[in-house]
Amino acid sequence: EFLAPPPAFVGTVRDPSGKPAPGVLVSLLPFSYPGAPDLFETKTDQNGHYVVLLQHKANLNQAVTLGNINSVMARDLQKNLCGVLGFSELPGNLDLTLQPGITFSGSVKNTEGVPVTNATAQLTFAAPGTGTVQRIEQQQFDAQGFFSFRAMPPGCNTYSLQISANAYGEACAQVNAADLKTNHCSFPPLI
Repeated sequence: EFLAPPPAFVGTVRDPSGKPAPGVLVSLLPFSYPGAPDLFETKTDQNGHYVVLLQHKANLNQAVTLGNINSVMARDLQKNLCGVLGFSELPGNLDLTLQPGITFSGSVKNTEGVPVTNATAQLTFAAPGTGTVQRIEQQQFDAQGFFSFRAMPPGCNTYSLQISANAYGEACAQVNAADLKTNHCSFPPLI
C-alpha cells in the first residue's frame, strides 16, 4: 500500500535541551528512494522550523511514492547530533529532537598501501523504529584516503559500509550497534 504524499512536510527540530535548532539539515527519506536522501532536503530556520518540498532534480522522472514506512532525519553535522523519525501515516507535523550522533570513519588504500582518493563511500542503516534500509552517501576523501560520516542516527541494529572506486573494485564492512562502545566507530583500513 502506498500513500499519496502532500506537497510538503513540515516540522520543528529541537536540540537535546529542547531549544529550537537553527541551521540543521533535514532530509525526507521516502520508501521509494532509500538511496537518495538529498532529493528532498532543506535546513531549519532560526526557530528550528523546516519545510521539505517534494521537488525533484532534473534527472529524476519518477513521481514520489511513499511506502508503508518512511522516515525524516535531521542532522547537525557541526555538533554531531542526529534525530530520525519513522512514519507510516501522513502526520500533520514531523517534529524531531536531536541526540548525540555516531561518527563512522576510516581510510581506503590500494594493495600497495597507497591512499585511494577517488572512491565513493556509502553507509547503509535501518532507521530506528522503521526497519527500512536507508543510505547516506559521501564522497569527500582527503589526500590520505580518509572518510568520515558524522551525525549518524544511534539505535540502528547494523550499519554497513560499502566503498567503491573505479579501477579498484569494492570493499565492505559492517558493525552491529551492540558492538559500539562509544559514539565513534573507526573502521580498519579498507583495501
